[in-house]
Amino acid sequence: MRFKIDEDLPPTAADLLRGLGHDVSTVYDQGLQACTDPAILTACQGGGGSRFRSISTPRISWCTRRRIMPG
Repeated sequence: MRFKIDEDLPPTAADLLRGLGHDVSTVYDQGLQACTDPAILTACQGGGGSRFRSISTPRISWCTRRRIMPG
């Protein structure tokens, strides 16, 4: 699975997922730290020709603003 780890999670979260064989990118990897949520969502949706990434964040408000059911 492809994940985007936001800046609210520790870098060890990315390391853990990579260790399990997942394709992981962080906002720091792409210079997206402190970017707006729409900019991060665009990057996850394939900005730059990549496939969609699942967004990993602990912020429940991020999910509910986009009408995504957490869990």
